[in-house]
Amino acid sequence: MHPEAEALLNAIYDHPDDDTPRLVYADWLQEHGQENYAQFIRLQCAAAREQLWSAEANRLWEEIGRVWNRLYYEWLPAMQMGWPFCGNEITLDAIHFHRGFLDHKVPITSEALAFVEQCRAWILTPTFHLRAMNNEYAATALADDPVLQRVTKLSLDMDNVWSYPSGLTHPAWTSTAVVNPLLRSPHLCKVRELDLSGPYLSTSTLSVLLDAPNLASVKELMLYCPRPNGGDSPKDAVLPSKPLMSQLRSRFREVHIVTE
Repeated sequence: MHPEAEALLNAIYDHPDDDTPRLVYADWLQEHGQENYAQFIRLQCAAAREQLWSAEANRLWEEIGRVWNRLYYEWLPAMQMGWPFCGNEITLDAIHFHRGFLDHKVPITSEALAFVEQCRAWILTPTFHLRAMNNEYAATALADDPVLQRVTKLSLDMDNVWSYPSGLTHPAWTSTAVVNPLLRSPHLCKVRELDLSGPYLSTSTLSVLLDAPNLASVKELMLYCPRPNGGDSPKDAVLPSKPLMSQLRSRFREVHIVTE
């Protein structure tokens, strides 16, 4: 990515509620031949300032739709790969963006971040919902990506991630191969909120949480701990002991446990 673009994106992520850095970035995009994306950012910023469903907001969204139709084809084939959202495949549309960047409510796969280079400018938001798939290569590639330096809130969704860990005779959830590389990434150094209420925890993942120096910025941690004898819990699911929970609470200001 161009150094000037990188600096402008950093300014956007450092001031997420301010339109000015976004509009400066839009000017840079237009000067560098990306007029449709520049106009898309300007229009969405303008629409966000209007009352929802007002005449002016509706007019702006009609124009956004026309610009999006052109932008969609510029961003092919990224737009054709579909996006996991609430367990279903969707095709991204303008409504999935807010003020020119992907809305933080839209989950993103680790594969998408690892392989779709042309989405880098807009795909990663400070509040980042990652749907981690069972793909060690994609997770490792993402862990090595400096773009993670912008993430301040990370939510990991492990829906449909199944594997057969060594020694087990039935499918079990595992976070070791997919989640651990991300948690160890030195680039993941600005996260303040870490939501791990999706995956079952493994012993090694808990060790990473306690020891990884890059996670020192985390203030709030959410974990999934299934109830004992919960029926569907895999054999390798970890139920943190009281001493271990004490260690976690010593490291992180707030630790929330989800049991259902």
